Amino acid sequence: MRMDQVVVGSGGRTRDIVGVGHGYYSVPHAHWHFVPFEQYELRRLDGSLVARDHKVGFCIGTHLTTAAVLRRLCAHGKPKALYVRENLQPHHGDTYGPEREGQYIDIDGVPAGIYDVVHRVNVERRIRESDYANDVASLRVRLRWLGSPREPLVTSIRACPSTARC
Repeated sequence: MRMDQVVVGSGGRTRDIVGVGHGYYSVPHAHWHFVPFEQYELRRLDGSLVARDHKVGFCIGTHLTTAAVLRRLCAHGKPKALYVRENLQPHHGDTYGPEREGQYIDIDGVPAGIYDVVHRVNVERRIRESDYANDVASLRVRLRWLGSPREPLVTSIRACPSTARC
């Protein structure tokens, strides 16, 4: 499904921007996702890439929106939908908890150490924004391996909003 953006300007005037991405129906989440939108990376402290995410599509909706509204926005339970509405209000965010399936970076084989987890949105700047400065954030983490079989223990050291390098 082709995704377009409707920009609402001052005075309520709208402008359509055609083809900012595409959508796919996520069976595990039972709603439509917009791609490309978000990207997660694990990076060494020198900035070099270690690993990246596997899920790049998200149902975009203001995180303060009720679950009922989100179901309407992302055509919940409607895999054959011909029209899907996703909505993110200015100055709001869309928060996905870490327990949401599909949001992971495969760290098998990554040595213990300190890394930055970098989260970027609107990477290709397909969605028009008035300010792109807050489209990246990072989290400095410590990775340790415990027990047998080895289980990862990841602890947060510090959050670094609006920057790709802590």
